[in-house]
Amino acid sequence: MLRSSRFIWLIVMAGSLGAINLSHATILRVAPNGTAAYLTLNTAYAASSNGDTIVVSPGTYNEAVIVSHCVHWIGVRYRDSAGL
Repeated sequence: MLRSSRFIWLIVMAGSLGAINLSHATILRVAPNGTAAYLTLNTAYAASSNGDTIVVSPGTYNEAVIVSHCVHWIGVRYRDSAGL
């Protein structure tokens, strides 16, 4: 009994710190040429939540992103971006 109560306490503490995200992650796609849902990194990041993935197509992004929550950034090579 003592062991299971420690485990439950650990889950409660981790969840309260945001370490466990039970929601479903979203994939957001960015392309400066208009072939994806978002044109800029900032608009995609603003629409994202903790644990989401932002897929970045090749291009020039003249902007700075202030990071306030945790997302996964994935850069796509030029030849792989045709299907986005």
